[in-house]
Amino acid sequence: MPYIRAGDTGSGGGPPVCERKRKGVDEMKTKVWIALAGFILCFLPTKAGATTISFDLSGSGYTQDSSVATNLFQGSGLLLSSGVVTACGGQCISSPAVAYDSSITGTFIGAAYGSLEFVGVNGLGAISLYDTGGNLVQTLTPSGTVSVPTFEGGGFYPEYSYSGTTGIAFFTDNLVLDGLIQMSFSDPVATTTPEPSSLAMMLAGLVLLGVALQRKKAEQGCA
Repeated sequence: MPYIRAGDTGSGGGPPVCERKRKGVDEMKTKVWIALAGFILCFLPTKAGATTISFDLSGSGYTQDSSVATNLFQGSGLLLSSGVVTACGGQCISSPAVAYDSSITGTFIGAAYGSLEFVGVNGLGAISLYDTGGNLVQTLTPSGTVSVPTFEGGGFYPEYSYSGTTGIAFFTDNLVLDGLIQMSFSDPVATTTPEPSSLAMMLAGLVLLGVALQRKKAEQGCA
């Protein structure tokens, strides 16, 4: 079997063997960095369009004090607490029936959100926001009013809003003869996926280690 020295070329008269090896390592490194960039992009937070939920159920046969199933808005990513009923002739939700002075808890499915807006009936209640650990993040009071043309003939109603870096996993509307007309939420915050920076650093370390070992192996073969 012929012995190929460091400076020898292959049988085809191409570049030296060591040069081809080093070139192969460099090409592999480039491909890996491209893959790493794509991996990081997959985990970067993205802005999502707002999901808006109207609690006007009058067009679906709901009237005053109709019971609202906890999973009625599951398709929109929201679960309600038990005991929620319709009020305002079916155009808003409250709890409990007749009294409307208890609370409504809403839990988001699969994500926590960094932007929320609520529209209430009279603004007497307060909305408490909680993170994934059950910690109180903020208690909202009306910050202004917003027009709702479809509610009781149209008018301006109290608006509650939140925007922050802490994702909200669930909320509790503490009612005082109040109710919710509608709400919206956007900007999901990952709750179970490790931070992209941590994943990227770990993967980058493995990549560099692999490239270093491959280069060392190639250089040893050319010694």
